[in-house]
Amino acid sequence: MNPQSSFFEPAIHQAVFHYGARTTTAERLKICLSTAEMTEAACTCCDRGQLVLDGTFGLCTSRLLVWIALGVDNGGR
Repeated sequence: MNPQSSFFEPAIHQAVFHYGARTTTAERLKICLSTAEMTEAACTCCDRGQLVLDGTFGLCTSRLLVWIALGVDNGGR
């Protein structure tokens, strides 16, 4: 998230709409991402449709909790 870092990715930085840094060992990093295309699709497809959240824990070898939002429109797509 540091623009001065050699690993900085502007596209990821622009997609962040919530960020909570890990400030103690008891906390976890929290980051929510949505690209402009994802936001537009959610507004277009999920308006009066259905939004489903799916969570998974233990992604890869790190203890990563990932939530994915899936929009279902009125046509079932």
